[in-house]
Amino acid sequence: MRSIKHDLEEQRSALNRSIKTLGTIRDLDQGRLMGAAPQSADWPHWERHPAGDEILVLLSGELEIVVDTGAGEQRAVLKAGETFVVPRGLWHRGIVRQPGELMFITPGAGTEHRPVLR
Repeated sequence: MRSIKHDLEEQRSALNRSIKTLGTIRDLDQGRLMGAAPQSADWPHWERHPAGDEILVLLSGELEIVVDTGAGEQRAVLKAGETFVVPRGLWHRGIVRQPGELMFITPGAGTEHRPVLR
């Protein structure tokens, strides 16, 4: 099984290769990671970002965001062009209603994952 740290190192390396004209990313732990990812299946894990809010912009498709507030789950359905801000430190996951693409701006430091229990 791959570690989260290993996955982050691969993401950093891929990002550095894809933006060579802008230089290299020195420390994502102190900054933000921005990217876009296809959304073709429900997220296999919950995630949270203790270092700050995460901004999600749905570029296409339809995605249900589930946020665990500690007092229960809250859900929001995003359609193409809509934005959702996940508050700092709250567990969240995505459920794909229609495949599409999601742009994210994520604080890097301390990101955690936990499995979705089915």
